[in-house]
Amino acid sequence: METLLLIIKVFHVLGFVAWVGGLFYLANIMVYHRRAIDHATSESHIVPAVFDKIEHGVYRKMCNPAMMLTWTAGIIMLVIHGTDWFKVNLWMHHKLLLLILLTVYHLLLKIQMTKLHQRTHQMTTLQFQFFNAIPVLFLAAIVVLAIFRNSDPLVQPIVVLSMSAALLYIFAKVKKNKKGSNQNNASS
Repeated sequence: METLLLIIKVFHVLGFVAWVGGLFYLANIMVYHRRAIDHATSESHIVPAVFDKIEHGVYRKMCNPAMMLTWTAGIIMLVIHGTDWFKVNLWMHHKLLLLILLTVYHLLLKIQMTKLHQRTHQMTTLQFQFFNAIPVLFLAAIVVLAIFRNSDPLVQPIVVLSMSAALLYIFAKVKKNKKGSNQNNASS
């Protein structure tokens, strides 16, 4: 039974890595898609159509199967462990909440992707860039929960909040530097 559990765990981790990677890649493509729409001319109308096709392929062929593999393998592991194990491992409750929220993010990406395809989007390029950082926060939080598991209850939120704050700080710093370099280029 232990070997079976390890095999299922391998599929679960591989699915999760592919899922988060796919979400990050998809959100990143959507940033460039939005930029292409913002700067489209009559000669470059084909570029947004190419982004439509790429986004659809990544969502359908990478994100969806990886999400399904993650959830399926995870549920199988929960069934193998049983309800008694689940009751005493509170970290798993937090992890499931984060996975549900990541699934909501997954669905929100689909909604934004559809709006981009229909050219009815409301989000700016900067908003898409912030939206793009969300999977990294989920990845950090879920990995911390899985590694620290049943350690001191204060360790998990402190590590997750610290990592989130650090990532947001780095993102804000990059944006500020990029904005400054764009203004310098415009004035030259």
